[in-house]
Amino acid sequence: ANSGYTGTIPTEFGLLTDLTQSLLLNGNSLTGTVPTELGNLLEMSSGLKLSSNKLTGRVATELGQLEKMVYSFDFGQNSFTGPIPTEIGGLEKMSYYLYLNQNSFTGPIPTELGKLNQLTSLSLQSNYHLCDDVPTEIANSVTSYTTSGNSIGTVCGWQGDARFPTLDGSTATTDIYVGYGQYTGTIPTEFGLLTKATRCWLYYAALTGTVPSELGQLTKVSTSFNLYYNQLSKSIPTELGKLTQLTVTLYLMQSYQATLTGTLPTELGQLANMKSYAYLQGCKFTGTIPSELGNWAKMQSYMYMSSNSFSGTLPTEIGKMPVATGLYLHYSSISGPIPTELGQLSKMTSNFYLYNNKFSSAIPSELGLMTGFTSGMFLSQNTLSSTIPTQIGSFSNMYYNLQLSQNKLSSTIPTQIGSFSNMYYSLNLCCQALSGTIPTEMVQLQFSYGWANLNSNKLSGSVPTELGMVDYMYSLDAFQSNELTVIPTELGQLNKISYNVNFKSNQIRSIPSEMGRLSQMYANFYFDSNPISSPIPSELGQFTKIYNNFKIGLDAPIGNSSAPTELGQLVNMVQNFELTSNMLGSIPTELGNLVKMVSNFDLEGSMLTVATSIPSELGNMLQMYSGFYLSDLTLSNCTIPSELGKLDKLSTGLQLEYSSFTGTIPSELGRLTDASGIDCSANSLSGSLPTQLGTVGRQQSIDLFTEGDGDDGGGYYYSGSSGSYGIFDFSFTSNSLTGSIPTELGLMSGIRSGFSLAANALTGTIPSEFGGFCRLEEDFFLTSNSLSLTIPTEMGNMLELSKYFSLTTNNFCSDVPTEVQALSDGVLNWGITTGNAEIGTPCYSPSPQPTVSTLPSPQPTILPTVTCYSGTYLDATTGCTPCGIGRYANNSAGPPFPTACTLCPVGRYNIKTGQEQCDSCAIGKVSSDDRSSCQDCPAGTFVLNDESCETCPEGTYSPQALNGACLDCTAGFSTGTANGATTCSACDGGTFSEDLAVNCSTCPSGTYSGGSSSSCTSCDAGKYSGAKASSCESCAGGTYSVASSHNCSVCSGGEYSNAGAAVCVACDSGTYSGAASSACTKCDGGTWSNTSAVFCADCVAGRYSNSGAEKCVECSEGYYSAAGASFCTGCAAGLYQSQAGQSSCESCQPGKYTKSTGYHECELCGEGYFTDSVATITCVKCSTEVGVEYTSERGSASCGLCQKEYFMDSDGVCETKPTGVVIGSKGTTLRNMELEAGYFRFSSSTAEVHHCLYTQNCDGGSFEPNATELEGAVSSLCRTGSVGPVCSACAQGYYNHEELGCIVCEDITNAWLGPMIVMFSVLVAAGLAFTFKRRLMIIQKRYEEQFLEYGQRATACFVAMQIILILNTTHRDVGGTAVPRPYGAFMDLVSFITLDLVKFVPFDCIYQTSFDQFDALLLETLVPLGAFVLAAVAVYAMPLRAGQKRFPVCATFVQLLFYVLPVIARRVCESFRCGAFDAGDDGTYFFLVADTAVDCTSTRYWYMFIYASCMVLLYVIGAPLGLLVMLGKHHHRLNPRDAATEEEAIEARKLDQVLADDPITEFAMTFRPGVWFWEVYNMVRRLTMTCAVVLCRTLAQTTLFVVFTGIVSTVIQREARPFINSVTNGFAYLLCWQCLLFILYCLLLDARMTSDDEAVALSATLMIANIIFIMVIFVPFDKGEAINADDFRRAFGFHAHHAHGHHTGDHHGGVRRRRSALAFDGVEMRFNPMWAAAGSQSQSQSHSVDDRGEAAAEEGRAQPGSVTGASHPGSDGMDSSVEYDSIYSQVEQASPGFGPATVTQNPLLLSLAVKAPAKATATATATPKASAGAGAGAGGGGGLSA
Repeated sequence: ANSGYTGTIPTEFGLLTDLTQSLLLNGNSLTGTVPTELGNLLEMSSGLKLSSNKLTGRVATELGQLEKMVYSFDFGQNSFTGPIPTEIGGLEKMSYYLYLNQNSFTGPIPTELGKLNQLTSLSLQSNYHLCDDVPTEIANSVTSYTTSGNSIGTVCGWQGDARFPTLDGSTATTDIYVGYGQYTGTIPTEFGLLTKATRCWLYYAALTGTVPSELGQLTKVSTSFNLYYNQLSKSIPTELGKLTQLTVTLYLMQSYQATLTGTLPTELGQLANMKSYAYLQGCKFTGTIPSELGNWAKMQSYMYMSSNSFSGTLPTEIGKMPVATGLYLHYSSISGPIPTELGQLSKMTSNFYLYNNKFSSAIPSELGLMTGFTSGMFLSQNTLSSTIPTQIGSFSNMYYNLQLSQNKLSSTIPTQIGSFSNMYYSLNLCCQALSGTIPTEMVQLQFSYGWANLNSNKLSGSVPTELGMVDYMYSLDAFQSNELTVIPTELGQLNKISYNVNFKSNQIRSIPSEMGRLSQMYANFYFDSNPISSPIPSELGQFTKIYNNFKIGLDAPIGNSSAPTELGQLVNMVQNFELTSNMLGSIPTELGNLVKMVSNFDLEGSMLTVATSIPSELGNMLQMYSGFYLSDLTLSNCTIPSELGKLDKLSTGLQLEYSSFTGTIPSELGRLTDASGIDCSANSLSGSLPTQLGTVGRQQSIDLFTEGDGDDGGGYYYSGSSGSYGIFDFSFTSNSLTGSIPTELGLMSGIRSGFSLAANALTGTIPSEFGGFCRLEEDFFLTSNSLSLTIPTEMGNMLELSKYFSLTTNNFCSDVPTEVQALSDGVLNWGITTGNAEIGTPCYSPSPQPTVSTLPSPQPTILPTVTCYSGTYLDATTGCTPCGIGRYANNSAGPPFPTACTLCPVGRYNIKTGQEQCDSCAIGKVSSDDRSSCQDCPAGTFVLNDESCETCPEGTYSPQALNGACLDCTAGFSTGTANGATTCSACDGGTFSEDLAVNCSTCPSGTYSGGSSSSCTSCDAGKYSGAKASSCESCAGGTYSVASSHNCSVCSGGEYSNAGAAVCVACDSGTYSGAASSACTKCDGGTWSNTSAVFCADCVAGRYSNSGAEKCVECSEGYYSAAGASFCTGCAAGLYQSQAGQSSCESCQPGKYTKSTGYHECELCGEGYFTDSVATITCVKCSTEVGVEYTSERGSASCGLCQKEYFMDSDGVCETKPTGVVIGSKGTTLRNMELEAGYFRFSSSTAEVHHCLYTQNCDGGSFEPNATELEGAVSSLCRTGSVGPVCSACAQGYYNHEELGCIVCEDITNAWLGPMIVMFSVLVAAGLAFTFKRRLMIIQKRYEEQFLEYGQRATACFVAMQIILILNTTHRDVGGTAVPRPYGAFMDLVSFITLDLVKFVPFDCIYQTSFDQFDALLLETLVPLGAFVLAAVAVYAMPLRAGQKRFPVCATFVQLLFYVLPVIARRVCESFRCGAFDAGDDGTYFFLVADTAVDCTSTRYWYMFIYASCMVLLYVIGAPLGLLVMLGKHHHRLNPRDAATEEEAIEARKLDQVLADDPITEFAMTFRPGVWFWEVYNMVRRLTMTCAVVLCRTLAQTTLFVVFTGIVSTVIQREARPFINSVTNGFAYLLCWQCLLFILYCLLLDARMTSDDEAVALSATLMIANIIFIMVIFVPFDKGEAINADDFRRAFGFHAHHAHGHHTGDHHGGVRRRRSALAFDGVEMRFNPMWAAAGSQSQSQSHSVDDRGEAAAEEGRAQPGSVTGASHPGSDGMDSSVEYDSIYSQVEQASPGFGPATVTQNPLLLSLAVKAPAKATATATATPKASAGAGAGAGGGGGLSA
């Protein structure tokens, strides 16, 4: 140390391997690099000092092997370069100092130095190029360190860019922001070094060039990568796929001046964290869209790929994106079908843009899966075909923009579009091939402005009338270009429409006058192009606000009516009033009121059938600017109104062609100076052309041609801007015009399109002024006139003419001017000679007069005689003499002339005689004395003042003599000689010189020069040189140099350099190097390094690294690692790790699991799954492992919940929920079980649920908290007013209504109304019957057979209905399904048939206490008994008259009991059945099933039990048994054994007086003799189906019982056929089927075998069948006498007035056969409520004749002819008094006081007497055959007519 050594360090020092202390070489002048061999001194422990030398290059990495080094490591104050070797970090025993200061180390400080945690001092200052941050490892471990004099905090490799002053390369840079500026230039690749940046924002910066691939290194960018609106070009680098943390904003769209191109890299699919705002639009991307974009599984909104040039189909993988808002693919040339997978975008709500592509095939129905879609579905401008899918109706929330237009969709519009009830703007279906009618459902679309766009389709039929009901519509522009035929008048109700009523191009034939109600219309009323065949409604004149577009141009005439004058009220019209192609009749003068019209007044093509003139008032449209059309009119003798000349603002043409106008052309048309033309062709105009027409379009011409000096010096010249047009057309073709063509027409010099006066009778010549038509482009016609003489040559100026030039059929002569002929080359159709026979023949014209011209003679001039020219002098002798050699003379000034020549000046010479001047000597020469020659100066001299040669001074030179001075020898050159130098030579390389140098100087070391250098240039950094160097040598790789270096330094370990490096660059993080390295080596996986590392360190446990890692990365959640790991291992299935950077995993707890590796948290077992162990890889399904009844919440360790169909009992077992429990949700327990309305349970601890008898009383629900058992059940489950078990009783003040439940007594006024009406009706009927009883009995006798038949049917129908109603109640009470409407409602309506008084009378409001089952039982059993007793007492207490029979109380009681017995018996049977009701923890309750208000353990119940038992004997058993006994005593008479046939037995019964005397036999007389007991069977059947069924406890038992009973009874009815009447048998059999079908229907309902619609249909069928049965009751099937309504009117005193016919009786043997009177009896004539029984008795007694009747008959036979018909008109000779007496005698027995007068006064009785059956005359002993014979005989004799 400090010994002045020079040279390099010997490599042999590396052999001192036994050196244990120090190697001290500091303080010398050692050069070169540090030998790598020093790394072999492995035993050295004290120090290695190389400081204060001149060592260079990199520090050898091998020095990192000196692991025993403890004290010091000093390399300071040298010229080391390159990165600090990372291997030095291996000297972990270093405890004192490490000095690397004052060198030229570069790159980052190695993080490995942080391992030197015992180090006292680390000196790194004054290296200048160390960069990046100080590693935290050093800051945390080294006691003291210095880094001043470096670039710490600056990113390594940063060069800087003056354009971006805010970006200084700081390592803390997290935001690369360059926006809104004209930065221009390319994007610096150094931006890729700012790897900590989380945002890269290069927005609106005018940057150009390509996207640097280095930007792919910004892997931490997460919030925005924005290159929007620059001028970048070419393709996207694939490296951008490394931006995997990017979540929001990928903007690649450029400005219109440049754009990105190429294909989209598939690597973009790696940006799997993208969530929104991917802007790839507006570029020129080609190729297919990468399917890898489907990996963007988090993409939620705003995916922009529109306006590109893609090819191929849309990848199906796009459907994997969870995009909810904004998928923009429009204008991108995508083809093929729309992938059905896009239907997987189920979260898509808005902005689905696929329009303007090349999509084909059908619209996928799967798009309907986007049920939440609300706005912005654009599928228009493709080639989609097929139909609109109905699934589109699932967009029920759509409110804005559904665009399907401009495709190839066909078929009808689906009605489901009507489900867009929120749609208020833009439904576009236009431009398709949609057909059919417009769905009325679309009227539901609530558009806030207009309606849907259905234009340009093939829709037909009518516009929906419902559209007229919409009150929100302001525009109706939806139907243009369809095939609609009808406009509904209802559209006139759309009074808010103010803009756009457009029905253009349809098949509409009439405009509804109601459209005139749209008085708010201010623009756009289109009905043109329709085949309208009806007049224009005058109501359209109410559009007083309309100003624009009123168009009714028609395709068919509308009749001969004129246009309505009311159209003149459209005074605000400004433009576009069109009535084209109509049959208007005449033009209303009122149209002249449209004074605000500015443009387009069009009546073109209309037929004016009654017009005599065009209204002059049209000239009032003074503001008319463009478009005035009266062409193609069908006129008759109409002239052009001169007032049209007032339209002087008209700038377009005045169109009057093809309208048959007559008369002359109004000269006033010349006032149209702004018009672009006039077309009056194809009319019948006559007279001459007004000269004023020359001013038409004058203003247009002036605009185009500027007046002033043109090329010809005057007139007009073309000033033509492209925006000026001039006159287009001027045509009066095909008229009858005469006279010459006014020259003034030539003033229309701006005419451009066509000029035609063809087919007239014009004469004279063509005005030459037509040559001004130099801009005429298309047509020029003067054909078919009488024009003559020559064609003006000026017409050759029409150089722009291209289509027609025709002068044929005139009288032209002479040749065609060549100028005009030249036009034929550019004109398509050229014609002159045809029809001009004189062409080529000279035209006659006078010769011109000759002219004479005289010119004046020139004046004489005087000239001198002697002149001496220059170069001569005037010699007196010889005259002008030439100058000699060396002399000159200049005589240009004139005389006097010199007399001698002048000697040439110094420096000039002359070698010729006669010269006027001397020549200068050449450079470097001087003139001789006689000036005859010049002499050379030698090289190295210069000519001074043209007089002498002088030597060049120092620093100058002359290769040859120069004038004035020598040349300066400039810098970089030298003369080599002090004076007289002849050369100036360039300095050699390695030397230099300044100006005027004699010699070159040598360049010192560290500099160099080339040839001719004026100075030496310092070697650039990275190069070196010795003295006199002509160039610098580049440092080799692994070395470096600073500027002006004479040698290169070695890069230290941790650094590297390429050849020619100015500094050693620190190895990047993740790499390392030894000394003198030309490259850094990547760290292996599992290791890492900071910058400038000499070795790579192992990652600690919980971290990992890939190869080339700058740091070890924490294992993410769900992963772990051991030390030195190159990757993290995912936690195994069943394990997890919630924290990052861990070395192990944790087990999942019960209820959680992980199904695969790499989970950061355990997943909760799903609903219905569980796991009860740790480290589980899957959860077990409750329904599989435990039972289908069980489920669980998420994250459960057990199955502790029941499925929703089950509940958990007190033992934790899931049981099926009883009927009546709300299914609800899972997790129901016994305590929280919620009941449906209509159900009850006795406590929260019981699972037994009961159907409430009064369903309205049970609100359902669950128990209130802390509720006691029964009391809590009532308070929790019963509604207000209902009390008791099962809510069956009502509180005081409430009435238990069968349907409504407990209602307040004050509210039941209607409940009394029914019973009161019934009672009143019964009383009224009884009163009427009593009052008119005699007359009613007579009617009964007359129609007894009909009443018998009706009564039998009515009774059978009543019985069937009573059974059905009671079965329905029973079915409902045992929990059966309620019968739906309408049959259910029908049964409610006729429920009174049950005759259950308790149901109809509110006894709860009468009783002070609750009215229960016992009360009802007493009421319904005692009332009939009491009534019977009272009636019996009354009857037997009443005295009888002689012959009068007593009223049959017993029989009547049985008859009445027949109707009410089922109700009473049911009530009795219900009183026995008690039920056990589980109350859970509270035990068991026992209540009466029919009325749970009755406690079966109470004394009251036992009283009721005993009483009911007695009633069973009395009613249930006693009634049918009693009837059987009473009938059984007559069984031998009811079924006579001696009768040969059943018919004889029936007739015998009828004649049996014993049976007639016992009224009880009425129950048997209707039936066949063999089944006389049928009514007893019928009673038992009814009791079985209505009473015995109560004993069934369940719905199943009940159903089985009634099905069996119903089938058996139906079969018995069919086989027995008990009724005598066959029709009644069939009727009764069908009623049995009605009962059976009702039972089967209830079975279907309970089994849930019908849908709701099917159940209603069957219900309706049953109801209809019931109604038919009721109607059939009164249908007469037998051929009996029809009931006459007049008989009833007479019975009640209303006499019908009829004419009585007179008939002659039939006499046999002089004796008139008379009909005997019927026998009447008091019993027979009473009012009998049971028609069947009454009829049978009357029928039987009609054959019994009393003595008086028989005597009368004998008297009639004994005295033939003794009775005349005089006593009564119409008696036909019969003694009427006998008839009266017969009737009287029969009726009197039943009604004392009924005398003959009554018969004679009552026409009804008289009629009955006359019409009495003849068979009644038979004697009681007559046989049935004899009676029938007598009846037949009597029937043959005729009879009387009343």
